[in-house]
Amino acid sequence: MRGCRIVIHTASPLVRSVREPQRDLVDPAVHGTRNVLGTATEVGEVQRVVLTSSVAAMIGDAQDIVDVPRRIVTEKTWNTTS
Repeated sequence: MRGCRIVIHTASPLVRSVREPQRDLVDPAVHGTRNVLGTATEVGEVQRVVLTSSVAAMIGDAQDIVDVPRRIVTEKTWNTTS
């Protein structure tokens, strides 16, 4: 991150089959975000961090995707139910 003023953190686990949600989804997302924020703080040059969510936030739940043409998510098919 040296030499960067802005960092965009977009990574988060997204898997279809989860045995332990805390272990498989939440913990890796929190750990990754803490790493990004910690490194941004350490280098001291970062002025802004943008944290985005996963594509799952665009979809919302299974009901949303049923009505999406060809099940392709775009800016026109934002989450409407959750």
